[in-house]
Amino acid sequence: MPLRWSGSKPAAAHRGELPMPGCSRRRRGAWKYACRGVGADPEPPVGAFRPRRFRRLPNTAHTRFRNQDACNFPFGLQVTATRAEVKGVTSSLMSLDPPYRLRSDAVTHRFIGWTEVDDPEKPDIKLTLNGIEAPLTLKWRPDVVAQFPDTIMQGFFAQVDFRELLRPLADGEISEPFLLEAKLTSGHRRRTFEYAVTEQWLESLFERPLRARRIPPEHLQIRVSGSAAGEFHGTGERVAKRIAALLRGYDRPLQDYGTILDFGSGPGRVLDAVRDLHPHAQLYGVDIDAEAIGWARTELPEVADFQVVGPTPPLPFPKATFDLIVCISVFTHLPENMQSKWLSELRRVLKPGGILLTTKLNPDNDYVPSEVRAKGLSRGFAYWEMADVTAGLPGFYRLAYHTEDYVRRQWGRYFEVLHVGSRNLNDTQDAVLMRRPCSTVWWMPRRGR
Repeated sequence: MPLRWSGSKPAAAHRGELPMPGCSRRRRGAWKYACRGVGADPEPPVGAFRPRRFRRLPNTAHTRFRNQDACNFPFGLQVTATRAEVKGVTSSLMSLDPPYRLRSDAVTHRFIGWTEVDDPEKPDIKLTLNGIEAPLTLKWRPDVVAQFPDTIMQGFFAQVDFRELLRPLADGEISEPFLLEAKLTSGHRRRTFEYAVTEQWLESLFERPLRARRIPPEHLQIRVSGSAAGEFHGTGERVAKRIAALLRGYDRPLQDYGTILDFGSGPGRVLDAVRDLHPHAQLYGVDIDAEAIGWARTELPEVADFQVVGPTPPLPFPKATFDLIVCISVFTHLPENMQSKWLSELRRVLKPGGILLTTKLNPDNDYVPSEVRAKGLSRGFAYWEMADVTAGLPGFYRLAYHTEDYVRRQWGRYFEVLHVGSRNLNDTQDAVLMRRPCSTVWWMPRRGR
C-alpha cells in the first residue's frame, strides 16, 4: 500500500552529533530485541523488561513516552478517536504509554506513531491491524527528531474506520477471545502493540456478540513482568508455546497432561495461553498475590481455578494431584531455605512420573550484578537481598542466582533433572525440566548430600 506525505517532505539529513541520552550506540543500532520482552525477531525472545525511567516528548498534542532503557530502537504508536466520532474528545484512547485499552466505543480512530527508518527518502513502514494493512500518511515530526538527533526518524499517522477495515474478518470466522493487534514494521524492525477492547465495541463493529480477551490492569502487568509494554498476552502466548515445545522434546506433548498447575500464576498470563493450546486440561493457578488472583478469579473463571496461597507450604491440594507443574520466574526470587521447602511441596503434589518445568536466571543476565554472579559461581547459589522490592509483593521476593551444577546437585535431591537450557524460555530465564521419579527410593535428601 503506497505511503502518502502530509506537509512538506523533510530533507534526508536527520542526523545530529549528540548521542541519544540514556541509550548507547550499540543499543540504538541493534534491532534484534527491539523492546526486550516485546519482540523483534522472527522468533522473538519472551520475557519482560524492567523500565527505569520514561522521557516525555515536549510540545506534543498528546502524552507520549519513550522508554530509554528498554527500547533498542526508537518506536512509538498512539491512537486517538477522531472528533467526528467522539465530539470534542482529543484525549488519548490508546498509546505507547499505558493503558493499552480502548476507552471509547468510537468506530473511527487515528493512529499516530513514529519509528526509526533506514532511508528517509523511501521509508518502508507498514501498519497492520489483525493482519489487515492500514493506509499510512507520512508526517514530518521535528519533536521526535529532536529527541533522537543521531537516528533517522519518521512520523506517520493512519485514520482507520474499523468497521470498514475489518470487514474481511466480519465475513469469516473471527478468533475469540478477540484482541486488537497493531503490528508496526519499519524495514527489518517490527513490534506488536495489543489493545484490549470492550465486548460492546465488538458487537457494534461486527453486529454480533463476541468475547473479548481480558487484559489485567497496568499495575498488575508491571508487577508480573516489570512493564506494561503493550504485548502482555503475546509474551504469555510465546512462553506457553515454548513450554509445549520443551515438553514435546523431552517428555510428551502438552495435550497429554490432564491436570496442570501454574505455581506463581499471577493474573493468569501463561494459563490463559495454555488454555488456548489445551482446551480440555484441568488448569489451576496459585500465587501469594491476592490482588492478582482476585482479578483472575473475576475475569478468567473459564480459564482456570485460581487460589491464593501463603508464602510457605502446604498447597491446598492432596498428594499426587498434578501431571505437570509450571513455575516460571519464582525460584529466581526466593531465598534458599524457602526454595527447599517449596521443592519438597511441589514434589508432594506432583504425580510419580510427572513433570516440573521451572526456571533459573541466565548467567549472562544483565540484571545480575557482577558481585552476585561471582558469589553464585563460587558456591553455586546467591541471593541478592539488595535487589529492588517489587511493589505489591513481600520483602523476601528479591533476586536469586543458580548455576547449572547447583541445580543438578541440589534440585536433583528432589527430582530427576532432565534438562537445563540457556535462554530457551525467554531472554533472561533458562528452562529447567525435571521429573518426579516413580521409585520412592530416589528421594532421600539429607544434610551434606
